[in-house]
Amino acid sequence: MRQSLSPVLLFLAVLVVATGHVSCVEYDDGHRRFEYRHSFKAPGLADKQGQVPCWTYGGSAMASSDQLRLTPSIRSKTGMAWNKFSYDHGWFEVEAIFRVTGRGRVGADGLAMWFTEKQGTEGPVFGSSDYWNGLGVFFDSFDNDGGQNNPYVLMVQNDGTKMYDHNSDGSTQAMGGCIRDFRNRPHPPRVLITYYRNQLTLRIDQGTSAQPSYDVCAYASNIKLPPSGYFGLSAATGGLADDHDVISFKVSSIHDPLSAEQVPVVAATQDSYKQYEDDYEKRSQELDKQKETFYKENPDKKPQYADEWDYEDPTDKKLRLILEAQSEMTEHIRVLKKQLTGQAVAPATGQLPPVPPPAGTASVDPGTSAVLADLQAKLTQIAVEQKASAQKLIEIQTAAGTGGGGGAPGPAGQGQQEVNSLRDDLRVLQASVQSVSRVLESVKETQRSGGAEQGQAASDPSCVSMTSFVVISVIHLAVVIGIAYFIGGMKKAADKKFF
Repeated sequence: MRQSLSPVLLFLAVLVVATGHVSCVEYDDGHRRFEYRHSFKAPGLADKQGQVPCWTYGGSAMASSDQLRLTPSIRSKTGMAWNKFSYDHGWFEVEAIFRVTGRGRVGADGLAMWFTEKQGTEGPVFGSSDYWNGLGVFFDSFDNDGGQNNPYVLMVQNDGTKMYDHNSDGSTQAMGGCIRDFRNRPHPPRVLITYYRNQLTLRIDQGTSAQPSYDVCAYASNIKLPPSGYFGLSAATGGLADDHDVISFKVSSIHDPLSAEQVPVVAATQDSYKQYEDDYEKRSQELDKQKETFYKENPDKKPQYADEWDYEDPTDKKLRLILEAQSEMTEHIRVLKKQLTGQAVAPATGQLPPVPPPAGTASVDPGTSAVLADLQAKLTQIAVEQKASAQKLIEIQTAAGTGGGGGAPGPAGQGQQEVNSLRDDLRVLQASVQSVSRVLESVKETQRSGGAEQGQAASDPSCVSMTSFVVISVIHLAVVIGIAYFIGGMKKAADKKFF
């Protein structure tokens, strides 16, 4: 008697069939090659001029080292970015990391990724032009048709003759799509678009964890995209607004496996490459030896920087000069303390261990002792303010160097406030130096009169003259104030980079 299939076996059979259908879109037998001219990724996404290599962008789009922001969270904004070079390598795979963030529970309008025959312009379809010829992958945040099915991800193909249907959120034109909440995720979501052998597959990772986990969102077969086209990105906001950021956009070309006739050719090419590489290494060593011999015979022609690591960044050099000037000022202050109080300063700790006064030193009356005590307190205050000024300079330089990215930047005036506070401290420091100068003049007059009455004058050959102390103080203040203005300008530029 034939037994009927159990429900479990029937479910497994259906699962195997479904899995076999999905596996037909895989490309494990293909070879992928990263196409750097059509890609970008963080960090180092933009250069020093704020431009993304091989890409052009417009509208509200702006780039930093960490991301390409297509639109900020401001109403009625559009932004776009398009690759400068046409892609004509056939099948491709695009892996993108993006982020859509907003304050409200609902956002708008959305983000789009393109592969079209021509570069788009500013327009109504998520910030780009309508009637495109190619593929558009849309991340639609706002529910225009009232179907309560947004955020929604969909693929739309156009031959250049159709207008995108916003009223239905493109549902009547989509090749496929899925409901995926890509707003305000714990980690940046990812998308994987694969076009191989006229089959188009869209996979989504919703950003629930740091490790990507893709699931199939949409699949379409018998798709014929333009043989060559441009990759692009765009985004738009409406009555509601979100930040639309793209962190990485990597394009890889997919090639069919090599045939039996092509394998020997590739192997021979690899052998030739190895031979060229060995020859290059040999000639490089010979060149290094010739350079060494030449510099020995002509030492005056040896370059200043033998290695790129010997080069010192101009900003680092300025900070080093500031610290050296402050160290020199501190040393002069220590000498003054020693001479005025008759005490020795420990170089390592900066403390003042008591020592007996040197022989032959003139006695100081109580009034002069009080003046000297006040002078010592002011000198100590100068040293403390110098350390605080140096620390503020380092903090401002660190903030200006690292910039900011990934999310909303800090307050735009924070760096300027820090510089203004530093200038106020420097003015106080300058006033303290002037006060110390006046006190020193008074002490010198007192010592001169006391030496005349006693018939002797205390002298110390290591004493620092008043003129030297004041000149060094003024030069030091001028250098610090100049660097403060310089770093303040760097901080302003870093703030303007984002908003």
